[in-house]
Amino acid sequence: MEGLEQFKNRVYPFAFNSIYLDEEGRFHTGGSLPDKVDRDGRMLPYMGNTMIFLLNQKQEEGRRCLIRMQDDLYAACSDILADRLTEDTFHMTLHDLKSGPPGRISEAEIQATAGKAKELLSAVTEELWEIRMQAVCLFNMVNTSVVLGLDPCTEEDCRRLMELYEAFEEICPLHYPMTPHITLAYYRPGVCSREEMERLEAVFRNLREEKPVFAFRQEDLVYAEFDDMNHYRQE
Repeated sequence: MEGLEQFKNRVYPFAFNSIYLDEEGRFHTGGSLPDKVDRDGRMLPYMGNTMIFLLNQKQEEGRRCLIRMQDDLYAACSDILADRLTEDTFHMTLHDLKSGPPGRISEAEIQATAGKAKELLSAVTEELWEIRMQAVCLFNMVNTSVVLGLDPCTEEDCRRLMELYEAFEEICPLHYPMTPHITLAYYRPGVCSREEMERLEAVFRNLREEKPVFAFRQEDLVYAEFDDMNHYRQE
């Protein structure tokens, strides 16, 4: 199981150097992004289910920090970003299950994982626990979105988080390790210029000194379904 030092050694190289331009100085958004966002930045229908940590009422200061970071992003880069994600969507994903645009995934496929996921959720939340996560940096996530990267605060936080991830990996294998984050914005699909990406990198560099700690408890972990990237429903 990945420990805290191994986690940082894996995540930091791409989190702190996340924007890559082609030989002509252009940035190409990810190939899967047009499934979620149209060229005008509007969210498209996109179905699925997932296990997420919600921001509870005690994390109001952290929520305000996320809004301020989002404000900075849109003040500098609204021309390359999709419609703003609502505050209600802020969460840290533990493990995605099934997802896709309508026609490529069915409600039956989603529900096939729902029962097992809810049963496992009941098992892993029987006891009391807390996972503390420290905000670290803003970065480009696989050329589809801008996210706030989070580190487990201690070795114990890391151990519990990875144990939970591996438990849900048994239900719906993703075959890649977890990168904890909170999504703040999606890009508009297309190609961005060097100047546009320099503006985004400036926001990354100028991340406010306030880097909140988020304390997620067992009751914050929920099963959720979504209709697009701006509409999640707790089940």
